[in-house]
Amino acid sequence: LTINFLFLISVYTEKIKEKKSEIDRLQENINNANDAIADLHKQNESSKESCNAWKPTYAILSKHEEYLKNELEALQEDTENERYQ
Repeated sequence: LTINFLFLISVYTEKIKEKKSEIDRLQENINNANDAIADLHKQNESSKESCNAWKPTYAILSKHEEYLKNELEALQEDTENERYQ
């Protein structure tokens, strides 16, 4: 009876060690995931700042692009009109 009891204690102790090892591994994975999330959060904030910095430039360039398209269309129309005259 004592040998069986000691054997069971040994088996359960080994299982506890395995579970603790698994918990430690999972905790390390959680820590790594949290670090990755923190890095992505920093990148997101940096991207937001960059986007906010470039929004005025984008607006100006978009307006300039529209202006150039209109100018090009006008020049093309003028060229076509000159051909027909």
